[in-house]
Amino acid sequence: MAGRRATRDADMVALTILDMRDGQGMSFRDIAVRLKMSRNAVLGIAYRVDRASREDTCACRKPRNKDGGMPRRWWAS
Repeated sequence: MAGRRATRDADMVALTILDMRDGQGMSFRDIAVRLKMSRNAVLGIAYRVDRASREDTCACRKPRNKDGGMPRRWWAS
């Protein structure tokens, strides 16, 4: 997000949305209801994360850190 400073809270929301979408198979509408957000806000966050992933802007130094090998909800521990 250009012009905005990333925060831990914003990261947590994005990770939660991705987990609900990819891990639990929830619809954007259901995610929005659960997180008390608008559906468009949820769609926007998911779109920006997906776009950043496609652009390969990851600053990972080791390729193995980008293989999706982390367990579900690794950030919530």
